[in-house]
Amino acid sequence: PKNYDDVARYHMRLGQRVLALAYRKTGVPPSLISQLKEKERSQMERDLLFAGFLVLDCPLKPDSRRVIKELRATGHHVKMITGDAVLTATEVAKQVGIIGRARKERKGNSSVIMYEVRAVDHFTTGENESGEDDVSPSSSEFSFVPLYEDQGGTMGTIAFVSSNFPVVREMVTNNEMAVSVTGEVLTKLAIIAVQSEKRIAMPGQNTYIDPKTVLLHP
Repeated sequence: PKNYDDVARYHMRLGQRVLALAYRKTGVPPSLISQLKEKERSQMERDLLFAGFLVLDCPLKPDSRRVIKELRATGHHVKMITGDAVLTATEVAKQVGIIGRARKERKGNSSVIMYEVRAVDHFTTGENESGEDDVSPSSSEFSFVPLYEDQGGTMGTIAFVSSNFPVVREMVTNNEMAVSVTGEVLTKLAIIAVQSEKRIAMPGQNTYIDPKTVLLHP
């Protein structure tokens, strides 16, 4: 439906978990359903019909906000690692106090601007050590993008370059902005970092990095 994204984002901005449900008519009689389990997911999970959203409301534990407040008061930096969608995680972080009010007001606005690190990839293809095609983000471009469209005009996109890091760090310290990053983007950043180290340590050698294990690299 046309309002698919709007409805999903509305519920996620309330801190709710949103699952999209879909189905497919296979035309297979019940007696042969078991045979479908032998097929690949890519064969089955296509041409699906949208059935609706399953919205789950998960209230916070009574002491969550108090514990977060105590941790912050003792100088701890509190971060969230979650499998939730970015918008859901952001709202939960606000509810428990991980994201607070800005210390400095910007034109009368004391709310914290939420940013997400996003990538625009320019992939290069080669062969890894096993002779398989290696598609890696060797020249990816990253940016800090406002998470909410209604905040886009307030600050705008910030380039993910080293010269901007001190400014971003100061804004985060002052609770003027908070940053979220998905596991996919974090993996791409890790690949680039590890590849850079390998190029310096082993110039001219293969710098293929397995995306499945890159986050385990020291």
